[in-house]
Amino acid sequence: MIITRNRIKTAGYAPILGASMGLMFIRLLLMAKLLPVTEFAELSAALVVSSVFNTLACVGVFVDLQRRLPVLMARGQNRAAAMNLARAALLAVALSAIFLVGAVVAPPYRLVLALGVIQGLSQQLFLIATTESRSAGNPLRYAMQQLTRSVLTVPVDIAAALAFSTAGPVLIADSLAGYLVAALIFLAISRRTHVPVSLASRLAIRSLPKVKWLSMLFLLAYSTFAAMSVQIDRWISTIVLTRTGLATYSFAWIVMIFASSLQAIVNASAYPMIARRLAQRGQASAYRLTLGLSVSFIGVSALIFWPGLKLSDLAIDRFFPNYAAAKPIVPILTLAAACTLSDFWTSFLVITGHERSLLGTSLSAFAIAFGTWYFLFGGHIDLSNLAYLALGVSTITYLFTAGRAYLVRH
Repeated sequence: MIITRNRIKTAGYAPILGASMGLMFIRLLLMAKLLPVTEFAELSAALVVSSVFNTLACVGVFVDLQRRLPVLMARGQNRAAAMNLARAALLAVALSAIFLVGAVVAPPYRLVLALGVIQGLSQQLFLIATTESRSAGNPLRYAMQQLTRSVLTVPVDIAAALAFSTAGPVLIADSLAGYLVAALIFLAISRRTHVPVSLASRLAIRSLPKVKWLSMLFLLAYSTFAAMSVQIDRWISTIVLTRTGLATYSFAWIVMIFASSLQAIVNASAYPMIARRLAQRGQASAYRLTLGLSVSFIGVSALIFWPGLKLSDLAIDRFFPNYAAAKPIVPILTLAAACTLSDFWTSFLVITGHERSLLGTSLSAFAIAFGTWYFLFGGHIDLSNLAYLALGVSTITYLFTAGRAYLVRH
């Protein structure tokens, strides 16, 4: 086999990205260890707010950016690509300002809301910035961007936790690190495309009236509902459970965060890959690629399920005795995580332009899952029942979206 530069990039991508993801996973575990239980609950609540902010996906424009940018870059339309990136970033900043104003008028939750929005904006800007490397088909550069963020974020988070033992400084330190890395990536994109940031921003502002806002609203509706359904148990836990209960459930939910983060990282490269496959070889080839990805991740999840649970039990007993109550629900959430990790069907449906049918499919899946859960448990809320809600929503959503993709293909 001839060793080429592209093959070296492909080979180096996985371990670097895996190291990055591992560092972020360890970061969450360290926060659970270093912070008091009540402060870890506060951190978890702010991260829920952060996820709500990212759910808006720049009013749907970020989802559109992900499917549009690979085509623009393949055609060498650098100015249009830079304008689309700047438009998404400007909308993210505008939304954060609106959210922060909302936080001011909500005194009981002011601090949690504000910190969640600040952290959410840093995450959104980083995701927007790294869309360029993913869309350019450069997985090694994307992996290095992720690793840089992890290497910078983890030490400052640990230092903040050790120095202050409260959630606020940790979230601020985490956000500042994210802003710095995103800014550096945007500047690098400007140099590569020879489009100054100021020019891209002006073009972005002028383009706003030309955006197909109706289509963006459908993408927004889907992304909002998808995030709501996947995290409905987490949101309920934030509202209903005591701070100790929230901390315990959030600790167990780390396995879901791990799966969602891994899926997002893999899908960050898989999404433009599926888009290119659709453009170059047609829908049948794109479907086969999606099927291969989904089946592969189901297989990997099945292989590591039992060893992972045994390791989890040992780790909790040895390092996290304050979260021993999480042990019974970890297996349930791990099964839910496997479905989340393996779901590439939503990407296929968005790429092929079936966001409206995807929204209907997701609504149906959630209604059935939530209705079944409520019928079985009568709305009684405890740690175990919330975990079963997560499992039901993840499993039924996966099956429904896979079925919709099959119908679209045939």
